[in-house]
Amino acid sequence: MHRFLFYFIIQSLWFILICLSFLGQAQVLLSTLYIPSSQKKLRGITHVLEKNLEIFTEIHLLVQEDYSKEAWAEHFPIVSHESIHLVHVAAPEFHRNMAWQQWNSSAYLYQDYFKYANDHLSNRLVVLSNNDIEFPDYAPDMLVDLWQPDTGLVITRREAPCGKKQAHPNFCHVKGHEERPFSFDVFVFKPPLLQAVIDQTNFPQNIKGAENTANWVLSNIGKLEMYNVCEYVDIWHHHCERNMTEWAQIPQLCSLFGKCVCPPKLQIETVRKRGGEKYHT
Repeated sequence: MHRFLFYFIIQSLWFILICLSFLGQAQVLLSTLYIPSSQKKLRGITHVLEKNLEIFTEIHLLVQEDYSKEAWAEHFPIVSHESIHLVHVAAPEFHRNMAWQQWNSSAYLYQDYFKYANDHLSNRLVVLSNNDIEFPDYAPDMLVDLWQPDTGLVITRREAPCGKKQAHPNFCHVKGHEERPFSFDVFVFKPPLLQAVIDQTNFPQNIKGAENTANWVLSNIGKLEMYNVCEYVDIWHHHCERNMTEWAQIPQLCSLFGKCVCPPKLQIETVRKRGGEKYHT
């Protein structure tokens, strides 16, 4: 009897430890989904979803249209997978000012993602990404090793090839921005975030300077130590259609509020401490 009880306790502890080990892993990808007018863009989003589904155990996508999963699958067959969760969130209403007066008012705000993470993904390491970003297969495990309590991570992108182009710009290495790269499309954090962070991020993704401002809020209001880990995690931006020219004359959001601060690159010494010698280069 005692032997059986001992065996049962050992097995129970083993199971609990296994569950806890998965709880903190960067297995949750948070993004959005919409039906683009361009077939080329639709194929690009589908490609990214298929690739990312291979490495993330869960993908949560905010959607504005309250369609059934079957209806979404007519455009994106991959969403019928059980690991993809479509979450209907009503189109946000936000105060318009000179920074984004021409922006599509149905665009999701950073606060929508942060609030969803707080409400539904608490205590899990969340990877918030644009829906045209492809991750390498080592990304989830690497991000688990790099993240530490009271920190947040961002990742500067690389450009995926378009058509016959051979050059793949790497924004992680831009002259004059070696230590603090710009243009990061991924945030990694563990909710819950402070309510003040949600209150101060009522602006959409993709607008000029939005990611810099979101980083400033996470760092200065959320009290997170932010690092850019683009030296260790390569993310690929699939965006062959350049449609950002309409923003050329719109002031950068971070310039308006004096919050244009990019996080520094995570240094190799810190990586060794956090990830061990397997990341020694």
